[in-house]
Amino acid sequence: MPRKQNGFGNFKVGSVRRPSNDFRVGKIQKAGSYPSNNTFGSVVKRSVIEQYDMNSDWVRWRKGMEYYYQGAWLRMYLTDERGAPVLDGNGEKIPTFLDTILYQGSTNADGTVSYEIPVEFTGYRFATNASDSSNHYVVKRRVQSEPDLGVVTQVYSDKDKIYDVGGGLTVDAPLNFQNRELWVQGQGGSRLLLKTIGERITDGNTEATVKYALNNLQHPAIYIGKTEEEAKAKLTVTIPLSEIASTSFYSNINGNLQELIGEVGSLGAFSAERNITNEEFVDGDYEFTVNSDISDTGQTFEILDNPTDLPAPLLDIAAMAKLFETTNASFNLKASYTFIKQHYQRFFGNKYLTADLVKSELNLVSYTILPFTINSVIIKGANVEITALPFENSVELYSTTVGNYLIFTDYSFTKKAPDAYNGGDWQRLDTDVNPWQDEVFTTSNPLTIADIWCCSCPSYSNSIIRMPQSLAGDNKHVNNRQYRYPLPTAMSKVDFQNRGLANAAGIVQSWETFAQRTRFKMCKHTIAAMFIEHIKVVEPNQYPSVDARIQFEEKLEKDMAAIKDELLMSLERSELTTVELVYTLAEGLNLDEVETAAVLLNSKF
Repeated sequence: MPRKQNGFGNFKVGSVRRPSNDFRVGKIQKAGSYPSNNTFGSVVKRSVIEQYDMNSDWVRWRKGMEYYYQGAWLRMYLTDERGAPVLDGNGEKIPTFLDTILYQGSTNADGTVSYEIPVEFTGYRFATNASDSSNHYVVKRRVQSEPDLGVVTQVYSDKDKIYDVGGGLTVDAPLNFQNRELWVQGQGGSRLLLKTIGERITDGNTEATVKYALNNLQHPAIYIGKTEEEAKAKLTVTIPLSEIASTSFYSNINGNLQELIGEVGSLGAFSAERNITNEEFVDGDYEFTVNSDISDTGQTFEILDNPTDLPAPLLDIAAMAKLFETTNASFNLKASYTFIKQHYQRFFGNKYLTADLVKSELNLVSYTILPFTINSVIIKGANVEITALPFENSVELYSTTVGNYLIFTDYSFTKKAPDAYNGGDWQRLDTDVNPWQDEVFTTSNPLTIADIWCCSCPSYSNSIIRMPQSLAGDNKHVNNRQYRYPLPTAMSKVDFQNRGLANAAGIVQSWETFAQRTRFKMCKHTIAAMFIEHIKVVEPNQYPSVDARIQFEEKLEKDMAAIKDELLMSLERSELTTVELVYTLAEGLNLDEVETAAVLLNSKF
């Protein structure tokens, strides 16, 4: 039997390893603080210089310039049913590829005022080896009309001053400076302003991203709630059987209404404001809940005929072909929405935020019901009852007074002005605007929705988009990245922000925070697209360190040398890129996480 070690382990010196004679240099570790063991949830903390280099906008600008100069892009054109480019009267290709509606279906409470804004999308493709489809998409959203959002009357930009605005209210600019928020006050405009959270707003010269809207009490003018994953919204639509039985569609399906299962139904992208009536407000410690059970009659209901690969919410639903439509439908929506108190408590100071307090300041609610998948069809007497596949949903509650204050993130400001370059047919975009020092917003120009550029690359979207794929050009087998199923991690955004997109984890994994969403978003591809559109982006003043610039130039030279090969590969696989395009269009329409997930999950990839 082996001798006992008295509980102190093995003292044999022979167990010590001999010194190694291998003097090869090991892998050099980059600057920063690294965890002693790479366990789940451990974090690498970059050095100050390394983090500065990573955040530098100059690198994006320099790459975008090179893409523009090298012509490393392809313009997308409008095509017909056969995929052939559509020509204008001069025989030129038409660069517009999608006309649709921003804030589709949005109306006021009595339905007399529409908040819909027609928009036009044009786009470009950029070659890359970092995407399953070898493409990244940039789309430009141009508004076809300019809604009047009011005029800025006061900008509270003195970061050392506390402003007395009357009525016992103040604007604490030093505190706002710490929170990186610039408050402005305005007048006029419409309630459309309350739908523009995360939207770019411009007065024709200054542009910035809206973070919040406040009422005249400096309390939130809008509250946003979402359903829980385990308690999805339930929608039932009822139509008279005689309405559908007299149509040719009913004859085409031989009277078998079960053929409707799996089709896409629509209430016209319903997002109308409604007076708060029987909604139940329930208070909690860290959140409050609104339980709703709403019904309405005399509604539009349509079964959409969508021959494209793009999902219906991205299209102009009114212009789409319909298999069936009626204006004599009724619906019932049952859902329970959660609101996070932490998002709004700071505006109430020492007064504790409760569900009753919120309810006392609200009078309108807006439920968004996107086109849905029909789950079941039942004949009940003289009616047909259609139920939707249960879905996650969001809701907006509006204050009793129109928003009087707007809050912009101070890191989202840009300025645009005419430029004399090349005959004056250019504009100059300055991205280094400090609203605490530079003059922003003019009291003479009304605010409106700005044109924006969106991209599917991770640098812009803060997301990784996946798509199943097994063959590249010439039937070459490629590594299918779909097997790396992107699930939420310890460093993902919080549950409420990620609600909705978590269901689409097999398609997209997003780490975008609310702060990232409300900045001025740009990447090398959007920079290149702006130059193509004759918008000269001023060179950012955030230069990376010398060593980083030297390494960057060497890598950039290699990347651009290989870009032609990547561009050819991009062309060969151009029909397999729907998912990137869908996600980018959803960004351009300012859809929230729940709506974006619904769009992705109902797309044909």
